[in-house]
Amino acid sequence: MISIGVDADQTQTAPDLADVYLTSVVKQIDVTVFEAIRLMHENAFPGGENYIGTLENDGVGLAPFHSFEGKVPQALKDDLAGIEQGLVDGSISTGWPIYKIANVLRLTPNMLANLTYPSEFTADGTAPLTDGRYEEAAAPGSATKTIVQLSDTTAFGDLDGDRVEDAAVVLVTDPGGSGTFYDLVAVIDRNGIAFPVASVSLGDRIELNSLTIQDGKIVVDMLTRGPDDPMAADPTQPTTRSFGIRVVLEEAVEPVTATEVIEYVPGVPGEAQEGSCFASASGLQRENAYRCMTVDSMIYDPCFVVDEAPTVVCGANPTTGEAGFVLELTEPLPEPELGQLFNPWLVELDDGTVCGLSTGTAPVIDDVRADYACDDFSNLLGELQQGEMWMAEKAIIDLGDDGFVLVESEIVPIRTVWQ
Repeated sequence: MISIGVDADQTQTAPDLADVYLTSVVKQIDVTVFEAIRLMHENAFPGGENYIGTLENDGVGLAPFHSFEGKVPQALKDDLAGIEQGLVDGSISTGWPIYKIANVLRLTPNMLANLTYPSEFTADGTAPLTDGRYEEAAAPGSATKTIVQLSDTTAFGDLDGDRVEDAAVVLVTDPGGSGTFYDLVAVIDRNGIAFPVASVSLGDRIELNSLTIQDGKIVVDMLTRGPDDPMAADPTQPTTRSFGIRVVLEEAVEPVTATEVIEYVPGVPGEAQEGSCFASASGLQRENAYRCMTVDSMIYDPCFVVDEAPTVVCGANPTTGEAGFVLELTEPLPEPELGQLFNPWLVELDDGTVCGLSTGTAPVIDDVRADYACDDFSNLLGELQQGEMWMAEKAIIDLGDDGFVLVESEIVPIRTVWQ
């Protein structure tokens, strides 16, 4: 039996077993200690940072082959030397660290209290906190204030798998009305710089009991109201919600750096069916998109007017390649009636999952609708978070004895939006 040791040169740790160790993967603790002493001696020791041992700084390495020196082919030794050089110069990546860092700086409560967060309640969609607080006029010229504050509850832990502590915080917003809204925000550490990457609403006038990060997920324990409880009542129903976050990092395969937003117009297919349109398409707010029905009572939403004829195309889908059919109108198109709520028709998540806007009933969890059904049997819970990169809360929902139950959810990037 031949073994490869770990942490130290095992031929020195266990000399009686030296003849079974081909080599050892070594943590050069002596190099680390020497570097710390040198920095202290030169009054340059930074403190508060993690030391990352690499091949480049001689913090890790391979022990000699010792008794196997003459048995290891030179070609293999040359290959190992080339791999070592590739790891040092960056031409070979192991996948960690996923982004290049020299030292890892930790997030601090002071950083989190003086950070700009996303907020749906402010005029420009952000809340730049100073000492944990931000306020602005609720409307131009109004004496009423929208106040955003950082709650006293913060959790630290690794959210993105890079072995560096990130953070989860809760923003509490009083927009000047009767509600007090709680939003969970995930904050990623990029070498000591805090980046709020995703947020999700926890509800109105909840009671937050605890906030933790466990196994890469944010766990929120809180009190909410039952389905029949008035908003004026105190929250008494214990609820635990778990959130995962998937962050696209620099060396991910085909990373989502910005969401592609497409105003979809299908081509004109050869197939035709008769029918009529009776309303505007659900959620799209497009004057050329309708909810239509064929003569055999099949409903299609959305159907698109593609020219001035007008030619109406139903059943087309850019994610499946379906061309659809031309709807030969049996009566004129109705006047468009655009609602106030805009929702894209289809979205593709970063992992390729496709989710479509439900045009009928949808699951509701704690008064939050899951309006999108996905092709992997998950749902998107709540409103999509728009920006340069759109985000969504992807949820697994089950049906229990008392209604729909949230099993788990995570915040994920959106690759493509069709509207």
